[in-house]
Amino acid sequence: MKGCLTKKTGCLAPTDPCTSYSGSKATCEGFTLKCTNADGVSETTACTNITCAGNTTATSDDACNSHHKGCLTKGTGCIDPSEACTAYPGTSTDICGKFTGSSGANKCWWITGGTTCVNKACT
Repeated sequence: MKGCLTKKTGCLAPTDPCTSYSGSKATCEGFTLKCTNADGVSETTACTNITCAGNTTATSDDACNSHHKGCLTKGTGCIDPSEACTAYPGTSTDICGKFTGSSGANKCWWITGGTTCVNKACT
């Protein structure tokens, strides 16, 4: 049928989730959907959705956005912008001040001695 995607033994609608497909990492990433899988899995393993956290090497917002739309860099690797400020690693106000946690609802900040960002708050 027009608009359907192949599942090797049948067809699926292009709106079906990645878990409707199965395959190795290369097979899952070959579908027109943005799917992936772990290294070394068999062709019968269900595919998974690509997540921001799945990229552990990107060092720019552009690279993270190329990996998965909307992802941001956390220095090394990517993070979903809906994460809380405490999910961003940071060791200075220069780093943490660039982030807004919880999908932009909270400006992030750094407290001296910390290793992660926190919500910016008046005290």
